[in-house]
Amino acid sequence: MPQMQLDVPVRDAYNFGVGVDLLSGAAMNKPVSNDIINSIDHAEGATVNMIVQRIQTTHELEQALGISAEASYGSPSFGAGISGRFEFAKSAKVQSSSLFMTVTATIKLKVLSIDAPFLTSEAAKIVDNPSIFAQRFGNVFVRSMERGGIFIGVLRIDTSNSEESESVSAELKGSYGLFSAEAKTKFSEVEKKFSSDVFVQMYHEGGPANLKIKDPTNPLELLTNANLFLDSFATNPDSSAVPYLVTLAPITIATGPLPPNEEDLSHAQDVMRFCAQRRSTLLDQLNLLQLIVDSPSRYDFSNGSSLKEIAAAAANTQSDLDLISSCASAAINSPKGALFPKDFAATKGVTFPSAVMPELFPIGKPRPIGEKTVPKFVGLTVREADALAVETSIPIEYRRAESEDDIFGDDLQTLEFGNRGQDFPPIPHTDDQIVVNVQLPAPGTVLKAGSTVGLGVTLAPGVPG
Repeated sequence: MPQMQLDVPVRDAYNFGVGVDLLSGAAMNKPVSNDIINSIDHAEGATVNMIVQRIQTTHELEQALGISAEASYGSPSFGAGISGRFEFAKSAKVQSSSLFMTVTATIKLKVLSIDAPFLTSEAAKIVDNPSIFAQRFGNVFVRSMERGGIFIGVLRIDTSNSEESESVSAELKGSYGLFSAEAKTKFSEVEKKFSSDVFVQMYHEGGPANLKIKDPTNPLELLTNANLFLDSFATNPDSSAVPYLVTLAPITIATGPLPPNEEDLSHAQDVMRFCAQRRSTLLDQLNLLQLIVDSPSRYDFSNGSSLKEIAAAAANTQSDLDLISSCASAAINSPKGALFPKDFAATKGVTFPSAVMPELFPIGKPRPIGEKTVPKFVGLTVREADALAVETSIPIEYRRAESEDDIFGDDLQTLEFGNRGQDFPPIPHTDDQIVVNVQLPAPGTVLKAGSTVGLGVTLAPGVPG
């Protein structure tokens, strides 16, 4: 049977020769010596890739982020190693009634590797006890490490339905139209014509620490930041690079046998790969259903569609996601007992899938002019909150507590002037020392024209009062 090696994103505690449990991605003790680390001689160049594309599913965004099915549910799984990328993919909330564009840049420096791995003396002592060996050292080890970085920018244009999304795409003349010379003007025209909301998100590993979006209405900033990301590797590759991928190789290629049950491990990986693919599809399904459930006023149900039926489908889809998670977790914990979701559900006395998509969906209403989606202000300084309010055209109001039960706290002017009573000298504070700790309504809420977002403030941690 061929020896399988798996490339996965780096996680904490991964280093050359460190053992890893293949199914959970957990770092173990070190079974393999890393005395000699080599790379290919006379190969100092880098591999650079930049892609601008439209995405239509969570799975496509996960692919752009380098999240494979193996890494998604296998090594490393659920919040381990790739949690940052996976959370970014979830936060993008990809679904068919919005238009999503991405610009992705990856750079890979030369690979470093253990050329001739051999077991450490500690590992060699218990190699004849597969059970204890696996508990201490896992079943694979970090053989090679790839350095570099990844950058991905996501532009989301909220529309009323998938047909309007296609119309916006046509107006922008495809993915690359967003980054043409006339992009900003064209972009503004589309916003007005379709009453669309726009969101820009950015994620990167490696590169400059100070990349930021200055103008969320200008899609060219994503391309600019992608180029700044790549430029940092040209000028100072060592300080810009991060450990990017590692190759996990079976311990058996060193000097000792791999613990038994390789067939069980292979089957368990098949189960988890299937679970990862189903999860991506179910996330898209849940995002679409939940969008309707959360904002029913934005849809016309006169065609016979039922909000109750859609809400039930959303709840059942969440149950299917929970079962997929439990199924993958069971395969990690017990490879011999790994079952595909349908059979796993039967052992629990339930059916998979339980969600049935409605035959009829409501028709999206055009968004009223002036409506905006509330961004997140909590955690920003007053200066940053003021800037965000200007950028997004969201009216804000700083409020103070009017009673003991009021969620709003300190008065902004009191904090700024530092008044502490007659017996104490004032301690003034700048807008960079005061942070937002409360907001109403919450982020993601649709703010009707003429409404205001209320903000509560307090001193930033460590700032003397």
